[in-house]
Amino acid sequence: MPGYVSDNVTEVAIEGRWGLTRQIVTVVHVKRVEASPVASARDVLNNWQDHLVTKFVNNYTLTGARYIDRNTAEGVTGWIGPDPAKPTVGADATPSLPPGMSLLVKKTITGQIGRRAGRMYLPPPPEGVVDEDGKVLAGVVTDYNALLALFLAGTDEQNGIGSPGMGLIVVHKKSFGQSPVSEVQSLLVDPLLSTQRRRMGR
Repeated sequence: MPGYVSDNVTEVAIEGRWGLTRQIVTVVHVKRVEASPVASARDVLNNWQDHLVTKFVNNYTLTGARYIDRNTAEGVTGWIGPDPAKPTVGADATPSLPPGMSLLVKKTITGQIGRRAGRMYLPPPPEGVVDEDGKVLAGVVTDYNALLALFLAGTDEQNGIGSPGMGLIVVHKKSFGQSPVSEVQSLLVDPLLSTQRRRMGR
């Protein structure tokens, strides 16, 4: 829903490339305390590089992040590149699953009965971590969940979970008026492999 409004929210699309052509995008939202959406986008991107990039297979290359300031319906937009001093390419050299396959990450929120908690997707994992039933090995799920907890905590490092700044949030988008938000309490990998149709056949 383009044009929604939510106070002090930055929408950040973390952009990567799979191989030479396919795009990998993960979208998150931040309830910021920084003065500008650029600062909150940089914080998200830095934590993505610090905690998650090296876990991915080396088909993945981080290219940057696009951001939108959701304070107004015509909010400021822009793009930032990754920090060249931090990891930009996945470190796992084992064969991967096809780019249409993904790890599904479910966002959990508290105290918001009746509101959708949201989800996001990570790049395809290595072939060997998924069994013939499409289940991701338990140890791999545990590893990812630990890294996602660091990513979540890092994006809220100035305030702490439960603070007014919130860090990562889920926006409950409305066509008119302010869109309310819920704080993300945890990010958890679903043990069943998922797909993203837009990554297939391109």
